[in-house]
Amino acid sequence: MTGVITQNPKRRGLASPGNVAMITTGLLTVAGFCWFLQPWKPSRPLLDGVSQVQVRRIDLKSTVSASGQIECLQQTSIECEIENLQIVNAGRAYSAGGSAAILEMVPDGTPVVKDQVLMKIDSSDYEELVRTQSIKVEKNRSEKIEAELTQSVAELALEEFDKGYKLQTLQQLEGQIRLADSEIKRMTDRLDWSIQMQPKGYVSLSQVNSEKLALLKSSLQLSSSKAALANYKKFGINRTRKQLLANIERARVNVRFKTDGLARVEERLKHYNKMVDRCTIRAPHDGLAIIAMENGRATKLEPGTIVRQHQKLYYLPDLGKMMVNTLLHESVVDRVHVGMRAKVRVEALSDTLIDGTVESMLRIPLQGDGWRRNNDVKHYAAIVKLDGSTPGLKPSMTAEVEVLTQDRPAVLAIPTEALSVENGRDVCYVASTDGAVQRRDVEVGEMTPDLLEVTRGLKEGEQVVLHPSEVESVPGLVVEVGARLPKLEGSPVATNTR
Repeated sequence: MTGVITQNPKRRGLASPGNVAMITTGLLTVAGFCWFLQPWKPSRPLLDGVSQVQVRRIDLKSTVSASGQIECLQQTSIECEIENLQIVNAGRAYSAGGSAAILEMVPDGTPVVKDQVLMKIDSSDYEELVRTQSIKVEKNRSEKIEAELTQSVAELALEEFDKGYKLQTLQQLEGQIRLADSEIKRMTDRLDWSIQMQPKGYVSLSQVNSEKLALLKSSLQLSSSKAALANYKKFGINRTRKQLLANIERARVNVRFKTDGLARVEERLKHYNKMVDRCTIRAPHDGLAIIAMENGRATKLEPGTIVRQHQKLYYLPDLGKMMVNTLLHESVVDRVHVGMRAKVRVEALSDTLIDGTVESMLRIPLQGDGWRRNNDVKHYAAIVKLDGSTPGLKPSMTAEVEVLTQDRPAVLAIPTEALSVENGRDVCYVASTDGAVQRRDVEVGEMTPDLLEVTRGLKEGEQVVLHPSEVESVPGLVVEVGARLPKLEGSPVATNTR
């Protein structure tokens, strides 16, 4: 169906075929040049009063913008680690009270590198503890050496008994038995001879009796030697070995005791030396030395100030691991997801652009903003992790974040102003070469604030009316109805409604 719009009689002179051709050719030339320079600004109209733009194939990228503040992903809190210590030596007490005066320190906001000295505090009290404890260590070390020597002597005594005294004693007792046995045989023979000789008068009776008594004594000595040997084998050896083993065990226990005592005093000495080392505070990693806050206020630290145990001295942000804390408006939060790429612009660094990634997001609005009764606008916190490190980047700098929410390459696109919704249908007005305009149903896909993806209904290179409302204002303009697409249930954009 073709609609005809009556032309204004005063403009008929311009509508002659020659003039139309010249005007059309000139406008197309100028429009093509302008399109080359500024692709999405309307070209010079082909028809009077109608602005047009060309359907182009572009890479459609959609971003979400938000402001934020540079922070550090990792921040180390550096505390005063000296302790309240006391030691007693020879009845005299030595102590270090867990506090000391600052000797020197780096100023607030100083960039530092790993192991650089941040602060030195007075270590004289702890050095005195080290000297006193060193004396105790040497004393315990000498006592341990003495105990080890005593243990060695006890072990040698047992070896000496097993390999020397025991064998020697056994040989003596066995020798005594053999001698006693030989003596008994000799005296028995002599007594027999004396008894034979006594009747003949060669030996007196008293001598016989004396020899009998001597024989009895030898018999008793032999019995005693045998009993001594049996007792020694049964009891003497075991008793002596157990006594020697007990001496060894006592020596071993004493060695362990002295060793543990030495270890304890050496450990304390190490701890005191550690306290001396802690009086020199070094940076655990590269960063920016910031004087710590106490009760919400910066602590006044300077040479001469007394610092105490567990007092926070510095915050050391890691400048190699930075992020942006940002707030997303409720209207765009559903378009942003963890893992999306982002560009961060830092104003203080001459609008430097830094790549980043959405690290985390809160899916509930922030309390105190979106939860206030008198404010219906909600904001959601998000963290964008920055890639690598950027020279000059510091915490608390202001930044602008652009999150790339979609990237569709080589799609047909038109400006959002070129779409109109009529009777529930998305339509565009396509300019034809014969001066007419065709109303055509289209289907749209993804969109940005300025551009729309066209999935059906238009072809690359076609000219569409930029502002559909201008069609009605042009007298005599012919509007044709193009192919109809199935009716859309909803329209994502209603920029121009007729």
